Amino acid sequence: MPRENRRRGKRKKNDIQEDLDEKEPVKLKELEDEGQPSWIETGHLNETSDPDAPFGLCDPDIKAYFRSVENQLKEWQDLGIEKENVSEEDSNLERRMFFSAALTEMQGKECMLATDPDCAVILERMIYSMDDLARRIFMNNLIGSVVELAKHRFGSHVLETLFELGASTVSRETQGILPTAQALPQFADQPTMSNLVAQFCKEITPTSPALVNEQFASHVLQRLITLLVPSLDFLREKTSFRSKRSAGYKSKQGSLKSVFEAAPDLPDTTRKTPPEFLSLAKEILNCIKEKFSASEIRALAADQVACPTLRILVALESALGLTNKPDSLMDRILVGMISGYSVTPESIPPPSDYLATLLRDATASHLLETVVQHMPDGPFSQLWRVYFSGKLHRLAIHPVANFVVANTFERLNNNDFPEAVQEMEK
Repeated sequence: MPRENRRRGKRKKNDIQEDLDEKEPVKLKELEDEGQPSWIETGHLNETSDPDAPFGLCDPDIKAYFRSVENQLKEWQDLGIEKENVSEEDSNLERRMFFSAALTEMQGKECMLATDPDCAVILERMIYSMDDLARRIFMNNLIGSVVELAKHRFGSHVLETLFELGASTVSRETQGILPTAQALPQFADQPTMSNLVAQFCKEITPTSPALVNEQFASHVLQRLITLLVPSLDFLREKTSFRSKRSAGYKSKQGSLKSVFEAAPDLPDTTRKTPPEFLSLAKEILNCIKEKFSASEIRALAADQVACPTLRILVALESALGLTNKPDSLMDRILVGMISGYSVTPESIPPPSDYLATLLRDATASHLLETVVQHMPDGPFSQLWRVYFSGKLHRLAIHPVANFVVANTFERLNNNDFPEAVQEMEK
């Protein structure tokens, strides 16, 4: 305000309001003229979205309805198929009508419910009772929001459950077993589970490097890879897809199972997948390898979030027969040992401080165990001579390294095994 217009004393409220009214809002163009980029202002104009509810807040009435659905499903799960004075067929009919109404209510709200802290676990419970067609319809409605759901605290759990149970659906489709409702006109164009998994991969693959060490999405990525390549599912016993907090929370929800009578699922080793699933898994692996350098891969080995994902990727690379190639994922972890062996197989590589640290690190040692299980015979012999032979008396009593030593004993040949036994007896 110019000096000549200033007046002493307390200003009246009306004067203050008039000054505010006279001021025009700052325009984005004026900000740019002053040397400030326009995004400084626009960042404050678009703060309406809630990161905890990216698809909107769930209406209290809808939450109350799905809580009643959960209570009914729990009651039926505890009760089993048979009910007093009611035939099995009539019981299933009543349940299917109730469940069909719940699925109809869920239409168009899947993403919102999956990111709600109360409704997410209800969706997981409902997925167990869905038939193959219902799972496909549910999965189809998530297309376009997969990455955002994978990064969400609760949405990631829904995707994990969907991938876990969807593996059986893929296996049945591969064997030509389709639901009878597929013949109806309204479901004729419904994509198969295999096609939907391929669409999910197209969404996830470009962002897969960012998901490797993402707190929630890393578990979804692991589950997706084992869905594509069922032979990797043996890592389920050694690598928990769910975090300890997630597993503890899920255990409090009670038993999750279908309320309808169904045939038991086939073991993971007998599940079938389309041939193109291997190509989809390879695309994910190549995308991650192209994004990360060798030093970045080695740094991720000690990351508590990224390490389990790296173990899955190392096993995937071995299943694809790519381990022997120079600059493979395993070659990067072993500091070029595989590429060096392909050039001069008779030479012994110098010891690496990184691998010595990997051997004794509480997190990274799990990755080294997986590497030992899948690395080729030639480089393994070099690894044994450089890092284990002559050092067993110290490594065997180490609280971390002893687990890696136990895995190396399973790979020893007829010449090295007697020497290792002799060394342990000293």
